[in-house]
Amino acid sequence: MEYKCRVKFSTKVSLVVCPVDDYTAVPKSGGNINVFLIEHPGRPVRKAGGYFVFTGLPPGTYHVVVQSDVYLNEIIEVALEKVDPVEPILFISLKPNSAYPFPAGSTLIRAALRGSEGNPAPGAKIRATLMSVSCARAKTAQGGIKKGLQEISLANVAGKIAVGDIFLINDQEEVCSEYCRITGVLKETHKYLVAKPLRYDHKRGVLLLPVVETRADQRGEAVAYFRNIKEKNFDVKVEFSYENKIRIEELKMTEGEVNYLGVIKI
Repeated sequence: MEYKCRVKFSTKVSLVVCPVDDYTAVPKSGGNINVFLIEHPGRPVRKAGGYFVFTGLPPGTYHVVVQSDVYLNEIIEVALEKVDPVEPILFISLKPNSAYPFPAGSTLIRAALRGSEGNPAPGAKIRATLMSVSCARAKTAQGGIKKGLQEISLANVAGKIAVGDIFLINDQEEVCSEYCRITGVLKETHKYLVAKPLRYDHKRGVLLLPVVETRADQRGEAVAYFRNIKEKNFDVKVEFSYENKIRIEELKMTEGEVNYLGVIKI
């Protein structure tokens, strides 16, 4: 899935910020969202479609802050000289927090994360990987994938793959399995850009399993969410990490249900 926008201003557009709902994978057009720059007092103009437009910014590096009552707050660093001058668009993925109004029938994991002393674990990271082969979203295409590249060719793609989606390249040699995050979609060639160079070679036919990454809020409350589940029942591996400690839970889940884990001490 590619995101496009066209913004016309008489003043030079310096930066267009587009918040994207990480659960629905579409730009967020409504709701209580506040966007501002730490280094600049000027407020952006909010446009239809959910775009926030900054104009007349001096050259330099800025920190974009996105705040909301139903999403985790985000701070993203952006250097204007590295932004496309023709389409200076910054897409920011917004991760739902525990107050997000998920629709009925959503497939969720909820937990209260605590540190070793039993106190809330704000910012604790959660990585949930769908381990069932039947939930794979794609396979590596003919020719496989070469290590060191930031471009992958996929085949047998199920549904839409969006910018920001995360996958486990589930190699038969477990030591060669690795995670990747999609940063661009090249529709004409069925290729996808990934955030970091791949560490390993992968042959044709290696499965890409969906992954959800999020974190706990200031109270230690966390929610992991799944979309476009292909199977009624599936296995999930959940990794909780906090202060250099990791806890792993293996779950059997049912599509359309909420799995309450209660208090998880890391």
